[in-house]
Amino acid sequence: MGRVLNELDEILLQVMDLKASDIHFKHRSKITFRIDGEMEKIGPVVYGDEIFDLALLALTSEQQRKFLENGSVDFSYQVEKTRFRGVLTHQRGEPHCVIRRINDTIIPFDQTNLPDRIKEIAESNWGMLWVTGPTGSGKTTLLASIIDHINATKKCHISTIEEPLEFIHNDKKAFISHREVGKDTPSFALGLRDSLRNDPDVILVGEMRDYETISTAMTASETGHGAICF
Repeated sequence: MGRVLNELDEILLQVMDLKASDIHFKHRSKITFRIDGEMEKIGPVVYGDEIFDLALLALTSEQQRKFLENGSVDFSYQVEKTRFRGVLTHQRGEPHCVIRRINDTIIPFDQTNLPDRIKEIAESNWGMLWVTGPTGSGKTTLLASIIDHINATKKCHISTIEEPLEFIHNDKKAFISHREVGKDTPSFALGLRDSLRNDPDVILVGEMRDYETISTAMTASETGHGAICF
């Protein structure tokens, strides 16, 4: 028996029904959906307190603390089998939230039209691969393809650390563990440090935000691990 749907679930089911990519919640504005690239004001007017209450349905206690301390927090959420990622921030002093539907279709590496050299780097037993680019340029999609390729071809342990988790990989030849910042670990730096104790062969680091994370990732790549960072 599945869990009882809450108000956020019902709204996100509407996102799926409308085939929208994103949904926006702004104080004293109509709920707005991005459909075929255009912003459509379809839902009722919502207010800051309502936006915060909706977001609370997706946030852990640690994520709530982070929002109260920093004024913003990234999060993930799932309705039925569809995953979403969101960000709760402030806009003119009121809670502001945007939630994006995650495309969970993993593109096989051979269909990405990337040079074979990238595949060779991904197949290395040690070293560091950096994936960079602006928002929406396909970094996450590419990383999912790389991890899927390693998963399908190597008997190894892949550890991912992300905020939030986006693509969920099922074990193929590899053994995969997923850790989400805010749920499974308080920070990238601590998550990466802990991962090094868990016998990893490949580590995916979702963001390189601070010196400690960068330093630990570089140490991992120098000591026989493969580090994939963005």
